[in-house]
Amino acid sequence: MNIPTPLRFGQRLILAGDPGTMLVQVNRGQNSWTTEKAWQIAELTMRFSSPVQKGNLIFGFSNRDRGTFFCVDSESGKTLWTSEPRQGDNAVIFISGDLLLLLKDNAELIVARASGTAFEPLQRYQVSDNATYATPLVRPEGMIVKDNTHLSYQTWQ
Repeated sequence: MNIPTPLRFGQRLILAGDPGTMLVQVNRGQNSWTTEKAWQIAELTMRFSSPVQKGNLIFGFSNRDRGTFFCVDSESGKTLWTSEPRQGDNAVIFISGDLLLLLKDNAELIVARASGTAFEPLQRYQVSDNATYATPLVRPEGMIVKDNTHLSYQTWQ
């Protein structure tokens, strides 16, 4: 099951799913395309959540250990950090400048620092009383959140 959207940067792709997270180099020959796996991290599977990138840092949400946020160095394939386990079944990840917006399926929005040093939550918000699986629409003034029963507008404060 490979549901996460591949993350493209340059001639490389981050692919993720149940076989783990991997970096694939894409090469174009005269008459064909070839791929070469640079690295793979079997422990960091992503079932539904798509990763994001900041420079050479890849941020994602693994379904292992009942949900774990992580950061990987794209050049080496080294896991730089993982969050505490049991974060949930799914999370939507956005990046805005130096911040990560992490919307978990329990409707908790975490604003964290987009850093390769450690998982650094700065603020936590409860954006609904119901589960949130859909990707929110992020706007400069706030975001539109679809939960299991409602559509709501959350403004930034």
